[in-house]
Amino acid sequence: MQLRDLFLRTLDFSTRANQRIIEALRTASHPSEEAVGLLAHMLQAEKLWFLRLEGFDSGNVAVWPALTLNECEDLARITADAARTYIRNLADEDFDQRVHYRTTKGEVYENTVADILSHVSHHGAYHRAQINRILREQGGTPAIVDFIALARR
Repeated sequence: MQLRDLFLRTLDFSTRANQRIIEALRTASHPSEEAVGLLAHMLQAEKLWFLRLEGFDSGNVAVWPALTLNECEDLARITADAARTYIRNLADEDFDQRVHYRTTKGEVYENTVADILSHVSHHGAYHRAQINRILREQGGTPAIVDFIALARR
């Protein structure tokens, strides 16, 4: 499997897992502000990373935006579409390309495209787990977002 295919598969997983989290929050009797806030942060961070990958300055992007569940759903869809296009257009050698970026704190770093794409996936999994914990604690039903469960199709 080529890296492009691996990252497209990973993106497909994240996209489906995000949709399941959104659906679980919609079916909760009263989704907590904390859970929706984590979702908004996760999705905004994905947007921020893809802006960085495409060479845009991300310094003024709020990483903890106040979004509604509907706004989160829109952001998830828009970002996933843009990410899919970005990844599809990568050549094999592009995954090793180093990307220079500035954090929201103004610190300058560089990582490879593959490192950043991996981080986006892991960051999302981390926050989806937090949201599921909150759903469970509030008597809701956590979303099934395990990679292997979604890979079974």
